[in-house]
Amino acid sequence: MKIEFFEKIRGDSPVEDFIINKLEPKDQKKVVRALDRIEQEQDGLMNLFKAEYAKKLEKDLYELTPDKVRILFTLKDRICWLLHIFFKKTNKTPIKELNLARERKNLIFNK
Repeated sequence: MKIEFFEKIRGDSPVEDFIINKLEPKDQKKVVRALDRIEQEQDGLMNLFKAEYAKKLEKDLYELTPDKVRILFTLKDRICWLLHIFFKKTNKTPIKELNLARERKNLIFNK
């Protein structure tokens, strides 16, 4: 499955910037491994859900769970769009983080 990073109007990618600038190298490797799992999936993400690397949060919004961070993503036209990333502090996904991902998801679906 192809992976795309959400980009703001001016062209920067918040998820990519976070991975590069805010994560330590060992955590970057964990995120890259998780993204590699997505790229290797041929028939959707069922294996990731079964292995509990990802979970569905709501319609068209999912969460990838590599260790200390959470990556919120959506799927459109067999592309996994990485919308938002943040440090995990609680088991529940904070509403602020969900709302930001929802806004970005709407931009992807309205292209």
